[in-house]
Amino acid sequence: MTSPTFVANTRIVWLAELVWFNAAWASLVFGHQVMPWLGPVLVMMGVMFSKIRSQLRSVFVIALIGCSIDQILTAIGFFNFQSAQPSAVPTIPYWLVALWLCFSATLHSSLAWLVQKPPVVTMAAFGISGPFSYWVAFKAGAYALPHSLAISMTVLVIVWALFGWLFPRLLKHDSKQVRS
Repeated sequence: MTSPTFVANTRIVWLAELVWFNAAWASLVFGHQVMPWLGPVLVMMGVMFSKIRSQLRSVFVIALIGCSIDQILTAIGFFNFQSAQPSAVPTIPYWLVALWLCFSATLHSSLAWLVQKPPVVTMAAFGISGPFSYWVAFKAGAYALPHSLAISMTVLVIVWALFGWLFPRLLKHDSKQVRS
């Protein structure tokens, strides 16, 4: 039987991580131009005080996959981030890389319950919540969508549903590697 203290502590940790992730998300999306230092500080605080340090490998792998997909979408003109340094190949901004690190860290703890669900559930949850976050960032002016909102959101639903299928498998594979 689980002790009430353990359950209470688990809920507090879950709530603290939820607050941390949303604070980091908001500071990175809304504050990256005003206070560019705040988001990265929150990211580092989250990593330092979380229990994911033992799973940093999969946190970085998942963040790398997410950043790579966003980079490909940016390079082909799907996203348009305003950059002070225009380049031949547009790149994703630092704050999006930091967001991917935050998100991938939550998969080990506060979102761990979700990755244990059947694939159709995780695909639906990711396919709704991921594009919703991008839509909020778009509405906040964090980036521009050169294509129609309907086309852009459809592509993001597909991409994030695939993430919902892939990420739980990566986490299960990583936990098997850590145990052996």
